[in-house]
This record gives sequence, C-alpha cells and structure tokens, in this order.
Amino acid sequence: PFRISEGVAILTGLSATDETVFAASLLSQKLNEAFGATVPIVNQAGDADRLIVIGRPGECSELDTDHLQCPLGPESYALKVEESHVHLLAESRRGLVYGVETLLQLIQDVGGEPTARACLVEDTPRLEYRGVHLFVPARDQIDFTKRLIRHLLVPMKLNTIFLELAGGMRFDRRPEISEAWENNNRLAAEGKSNKVPGHHELCGGGWITKDEVKDLVDYARAYGIEVIPEIQSLSHVEYLTMTYPEIAEKEEDDRFPDSYCPLHPDSHKIIFDMIDEVLELLHPLPYLHMGHDEVYTMAECPRCKGKSRDELFSQYVNVIYDYLKEKGVGMMIWADMLQPWQSYSGENAASMIPKDILLLEFVWYFRTWMDTEDHLLENGFEVILGNCYSSHFTRYEKRSSKEGVIGAQVSVWAGTN
Repeated sequence: PFRISEGVAILTGLSATDETVFAASLLSQKLNEAFGATVPIVNQAGDADRLIVIGRPGECSELDTDHLQCPLGPESYALKVEESHVHLLAESRRGLVYGVETLLQLIQDVGGEPTARACLVEDTPRLEYRGVHLFVPARDQIDFTKRLIRHLLVPMKLNTIFLELAGGMRFDRRPEISEAWENNNRLAAEGKSNKVPGHHELCGGGWITKDEVKDLVDYARAYGIEVIPEIQSLSHVEYLTMTYPEIAEKEEDDRFPDSYCPLHPDSHKIIFDMIDEVLELLHPLPYLHMGHDEVYTMAECPRCKGKSRDELFSQYVNVIYDYLKEKGVGMMIWADMLQPWQSYSGENAASMIPKDILLLEFVWYFRTWMDTEDHLLENGFEVILGNCYSSHFTRYEKRSSKEGVIGAQVSVWAGTN
C-alpha cells in the first residue's frame, strides 16, 4: 500500500494547468481535513521521497512514463496506486476532481497512518447528467450550500445542479418580484395571511442578490459542477401571479393562482426579461430549465377559452424555445405535460414541440409498473429521469440504459439548509 507519511508530496509538474493545480490543492486540503496530514504541492520530482502525481496528458513526464491511459470521455480518469507512488491522469477538471475524490475514498487510517491499497482504477461515467434539484439558498445558508457541494455532491461525482430561482434572486429589471415574494412569505409566516406561496421554502422566503447567485455558481463550477438555472414558468408561478395578478389564468381567493395566461402579452415580456438577466449573469449556459410542470389551470381565461391544452401548451413552449434559440441556449422542461395518460396533460403535445428540448421525466408514484419514458423516447426526445428515487423509477438500471436516456436527477423539494 501507499502510505501518506513524512516525505510525501503532490507533484503537478512545471506546465500544470489551472485545473491540475485546483485538483492538487483540493487533495492537499482534504488530506489535512480528514487525516491531519500535511502534504505539500511541488513541481519537481526531486522535492520529495514519494509522490502523488496529478495531471493531464503531456503535463508531467512522470505520468507519461507510467503508460497510464484514460478511458474515453471528458470526465474519465485513471488512478494507479503503488507502494512508491500514486499517479492520477485525467483529461479535464472533472476527471481530475473525480480521481482525487476516489483516492480519498480509498484511504483508510491504518495504525494512525493514512494508507491507500495498491490498485488501478479506470473510471468513466455511464450517464452524461448526474444531478440534483435545489432551491436557491437563503443568504445565511450560502456557506452551507458550498459545504454541501464540496463534501457531498463532489464526492458522489454529481455534475449538475438544477437551481430553482423563482422569487429568490432579485432581478434588476423586475425588483418587484422579489419584493412581493419576501413580503407575502413574511405575512404568511406571521399568520397575517392565509395565502402561502408555493415553494415558500425557496431562499428561506426571502431573496439574495445576483452577485450572490453568481458567486455560488462560480464556486460550483470550480469543482466541475454545471449549474442549470430554473425559471419556473407557466405553472407553479405564484411568485409571479402575486406580483402581476393581471396575468393569472384564473382569479383565486384562497391562494395565489398557480399558472398564468400563456397568451397574455405581459407573460412573455416578464419571462423574457428574466431569461435575459439570467443569461447575462451566468453565461455561458448549455440549457435553461423553464419548468412547465403540473399546469393544472389552463383554458379558463377569456383569451384561452375554447382552445385545447395541446394547442396552448405547445404554442407557449415554442415561443420560449424560439427566444432561447436566438440566444444560443437550449431549453429544458419537465415532461409530465407530454404524457397522454396524465389527466391534466396535452395528449398530443409531444408531437407539437421541437425534439431538441431536453425533457426531465416527471414521475411521482404514477404507474411504477410502466416505463413512462418510452413515450418521450419514441417521440424523438432525449430524457433525464427526474425526481429520481428508487421507489419512483423501478427497474432503474434497465431504464437508464436506454438509448436517449442521458441522465438522472434527484429532487430536493425543501429549503437548502
């Protein structure tokens, strides 16, 4: 085994990239946190008796002479542990970070000395997206969220956070959204209103600034985690209908309306303003998650009456899709409105929207005996298994191996705290 004792150092090589330096620093810090070991980082082999060598191809001669080869893929790594050395080779930031985490998981305390057994690990992910859905945290929970990323999500090799913003991020062009969000959550918490906003746990019922959101996203990206923001739209939009009651699909007295009119011109203006600010803040982004799940209230206002759910849903999806495409960003939505067996869905909507929209298959305890993703795959979509709990997605290994299923996402529908 390789023993981490006096005389051990981490070698990055003279031409180490920022990605390699970050991974080496992460390993050094976590060895100290977990085992109290002080392992310095050096860039020449003669500076230590035994070495943990980290790098990308071509960065360090010690790695090149070890004949290590990474499996194919941008997140792959090869890790070789021997008595005299540890060599970690990866193509990317994610691969380097994952290799570091695997090494840390191999280390055990043996007689007071951190020790890793000799082995060769060649690892590559099966699924492109491995994510978790989180509400944006309150200000006093940002540090907790960073610890959650560093000590849980990264060691689990999750690579995506789907971050729901709603009223929890203050939009410069529309500050009234976060003000209404905070005020109505406060009134409900004080018992002065029986209207409790949906997802009121988000951001602790308050809001944080765009700079604070950007700082959190940058922190996650440093560890190789992509953050896909969610702008909940069309449904679950109490945060908007409490701010702009004129756009609500249906007036309600006992609670805030849960959907807005997809044909109201102001609905588009509001969402477009929010999209623009998010893209300006967090560019570049591969996708924006636009929600669109559980649209229970449709075709009830004067503009929408007489129109089918298929027509209304697909028309609105296409408007948002076209706007995002102009910006060079992909669209992602929940998939339940495309499932013909859902009582509230658009039965034929799956055939009426672009096939490059990425779908999060939405399953609670509906039809656990059924491979519900098949309808989406047969219509030409790529699918992420959303709300991915074993009780919901029975036969997971088989279903997640289908062509067109490119990931899975666990959802946390509680405050990030």
